[in-house]
Amino acid sequence: MQKSFKFIKYLVFWTFFISLFIVTLSTVLVKIYEDDIEQYAIIEINKHLNTKVDVQDIELSMFKNFPYASLDFKRVLIQDAYENIESDDTLLYAENLYFSFNVWDIWNENYTVKNVQANDGVLKIKTSKNGDVNYLVTKPSNDSIETKFQFQLEWLSLSNIDFEYSNIATKQFYLIDFKMAEFEGDFSEKEYNLKARSDLYINKLKSNSFSLIKQKNAYINLNLHIDTQKKEYNFKQGDLTIEKMPFQITGLIDSNSINLSLKGNNIDLDELAKTILINSVDESKKYEGKGMVNFNATINGLISNIEMPSIQADFSIINGTIKEVEKNLSLTNINLKGHYQNKQRNQKELLEFSKLSLQLLESTFSGTTIITDFAIPTFVGSMDGNIDLQSFHEFFKFQGVEFIDGNVEFSTQYSVKFPDIEYDPSVFNLDNTNGELKIVDVTYKGESDSLIYESISGDILLKGNDAATKNLVIKTRNSDLTLNGAIKNLIPFIEGNGSLGIIASIESSKLDINEFIAASKSSDIIAIPSVFKIPETIHLNIDLDIKQLLWESHQFNLIKGKLLLANHKVNINHFSLQALGGIIKGNLMLNNLLDQGNVVEGSLSLIKLNVRDLFSDWNNFDQGTITDKNLSGTMSGNIELLLFFDPYFQIIEDKMYINTDMKITNGALTNMETMRDVTAYMRSNKALKLTLNKHIDQFEDKLTNLKFSELTNSIEIKNSTIIIPKMLIQSNALDVEFSGWHDFDNNIEYHFSFRFRELKSNVDNIEFGRIEDDGLGWKIYLTMTGSIENPLYSLDKDEMKATLKESITEEKGTIKSLLKTEFGMFKKDTTVQELKTKTKSESFDFIIYEEEQSKDSIPGKSKNKKRSNKFFEKLKEKSDAEKEEIDDNQFE
Repeated sequence: MQKSFKFIKYLVFWTFFISLFIVTLSTVLVKIYEDDIEQYAIIEINKHLNTKVDVQDIELSMFKNFPYASLDFKRVLIQDAYENIESDDTLLYAENLYFSFNVWDIWNENYTVKNVQANDGVLKIKTSKNGDVNYLVTKPSNDSIETKFQFQLEWLSLSNIDFEYSNIATKQFYLIDFKMAEFEGDFSEKEYNLKARSDLYINKLKSNSFSLIKQKNAYINLNLHIDTQKKEYNFKQGDLTIEKMPFQITGLIDSNSINLSLKGNNIDLDELAKTILINSVDESKKYEGKGMVNFNATINGLISNIEMPSIQADFSIINGTIKEVEKNLSLTNINLKGHYQNKQRNQKELLEFSKLSLQLLESTFSGTTIITDFAIPTFVGSMDGNIDLQSFHEFFKFQGVEFIDGNVEFSTQYSVKFPDIEYDPSVFNLDNTNGELKIVDVTYKGESDSLIYESISGDILLKGNDAATKNLVIKTRNSDLTLNGAIKNLIPFIEGNGSLGIIASIESSKLDINEFIAASKSSDIIAIPSVFKIPETIHLNIDLDIKQLLWESHQFNLIKGKLLLANHKVNINHFSLQALGGIIKGNLMLNNLLDQGNVVEGSLSLIKLNVRDLFSDWNNFDQGTITDKNLSGTMSGNIELLLFFDPYFQIIEDKMYINTDMKITNGALTNMETMRDVTAYMRSNKALKLTLNKHIDQFEDKLTNLKFSELTNSIEIKNSTIIIPKMLIQSNALDVEFSGWHDFDNNIEYHFSFRFRELKSNVDNIEFGRIEDDGLGWKIYLTMTGSIENPLYSLDKDEMKATLKESITEEKGTIKSLLKTEFGMFKKDTTVQELKTKTKSESFDFIIYEEEQSKDSIPGKSKNKKRSNKFFEKLKEKSDAEKEEIDDNQFE
């Protein structure tokens, strides 16, 4: 026992002593040869490299990689080494680069590097568009050069090295962080086995614009047989695990070509969802999956700096489910078959789903899709399905939509291009779309809209860039619309690249405009006035057929016409409608001149409109002088109008022009306060009161109950003034001549006159019958001026003079005609026309009577009556009347 203990004690002592001796000796050797070794290293590096290497410091160490001695190159920087391109970018940077060799090599002064280790750095491998590479740092080998440094690597280690690979020619971009990587093998042999293990983090593997893998952990365990003479790399074992998804790599790589196979069988869809969707779709969301995925890919082709080998990949999912945890959104019954291939000389890059079906939010989708050109991807395919709009809205919360319900059945073929899908996926171009959308019982309400659209149903047909609607019905609480027609250039219009044309018919049994106006005013936001602008990208050709239209308190029936919109102009041609017991026809045109304003012009025909209903329906045109309680009759006529509006579509009153040619039949003016104001003025005027005496009260009754069979006149509106030319109102009570103007500020100037005889309360009769008016009785001329609220009445002297002069001129012409006809005078004066022979009913009947005589004073026969049928007596009376002087103050 003691001998054994003694032996162990000696063994430990000598082991320690020998080790101490070796360490001491090595340290001494390092100190003695350190400068020489560093010098040798610099010389050897310069022999083999053709680019500049910056090293902050070199240190020889015995203990960092014991039992090997190591040359520690600190902060090593190697710049790009293109053959034809000047670049000072980084090829390799490492905080520490270790060359390890046997300690005894120091004594022999012949250094064989066994291990290489690099820590904390970056390696950037780049290939330019023409195939020039940046890693040509070593000179061609020359066996005749004697060297004290040789590399017989058995182990290569990388730690915390960021690897970047970019090939502009093939559009490949890889960003990988090597946390740890070890390569073990007899690198000096012509044929050997290489074992490689690595923990890494894949930031991005991108081919063209398609990200294959992004931000994933991975592990590689490889066993390769390498033949350096044949330059062959045979994968005996190739295990690749991305997150928890295992793949197997097999195949062969030689100096000219590559032939690899990558398989992943029965991959858990849950892992695929977490790997592919997280970070690729939305980093903030979590996904869960059920089901299995099969994956099989091959890489074949020539090895080249400017061309990628052919990559083919097939994959499938059977009865899969993917769930977004936060919102509980599930894709169920996922069944698909897919294929991927990259771009080659005789093939284009594409991702194809030859079979795709799934259920989402109580909706179903099935079809095929091919995605090509991943730089500007285009989706081409067909899809059938049924969308439950309420479920989609509850989940996705469509912007601006408060509520939506119903279904959309669809069967489409489509071609959609995304110009910049990576940075702006919301922008897309619909190159082609064909198919049919069937809208079934949809209800919709916007967030800022009080109106609910109900029972939206119908078909929308898609054909290329165009579409068509078939019995598209839209209903609200009080309205309904049915749209049939063609929609031209729909797809470019949605993209914002063209104009939209609609050729259609709109039918409605009832259209309540008040609903839509109220809905537009329901928002609490105060609208900022904006220039009225008709969209220049929308062209309409619409046939209207509306049974009933309501606007404010107005009702229009049986509306028909054609609406045209193009080039900032709206035309409503050949329209007709029923309203106010009659018919309105005509044409209207709106010319939208943008900043220069707007012009509305047109012509209307009114046929047998009820005047009382007209005034009542339009709130008596915001005046109280003549109301629906005072006026009745049937109106017909024509209206020509030219209206000017400012850019905000506010009417410019002083530029308004309207010309009307109206006729009112079977009319009546009753209980008008204005008429009572006339008689009140007569009572206040001493001369009129004295002259009329007791007839004013009876005359007031006549004025307040006027009935006429026909009233015709042309009324003109211009310069903010309503102009009424002189007209004769022939009524049951008396005939009134009327004219004047009324401006938009309610300033007025009206002229009216009536015969003195018609003021009398009783009609004169004689033994031969009723005394007929010979037109020579006195007239009362009145004028009403001031404002409509406070009118001023007075005798109208100017009108009286003008009328008398006109009458004298007319009588002169009549006398000359009589002389020419009876005696042949004025034969050479062509301006004098012969008097036409009157029929018996048209013969002159001259009546002489006293102005103050009344029926009450006639006991049985008229007194002071003279009767004559002699021509010359009548002629003399007319000549005397022509010579009489007019007393301007006869009524004062």
